[in-house]
Amino acid sequence: MGINSAVEILGKVMGLLCAGYFYEANIEFPYISGAVVSIVGLVICIILMRAGNRKAGWKDTDCREFSHVVTIDGNAQI
Repeated sequence: MGINSAVEILGKVMGLLCAGYFYEANIEFPYISGAVVSIVGLVICIILMRAGNRKAGWKDTDCREFSHVVTIDGNAQI
């Protein structure tokens, strides 16, 4: 919990300092840099999730077998 708070505060301070520097260079740079950081974070999350699924023995298509709906009387609908 303490590490989480420390990283959060560090991110807020460094993020504001970088955004201020980028804002002085060009008014659009803080928004562009925020979008780039978000996209990089999304790509890293997807890569780590796929690696974790492979380590657990899951394939990328294993979720399809749970896509059917089972009704109250027990009949499966696809």
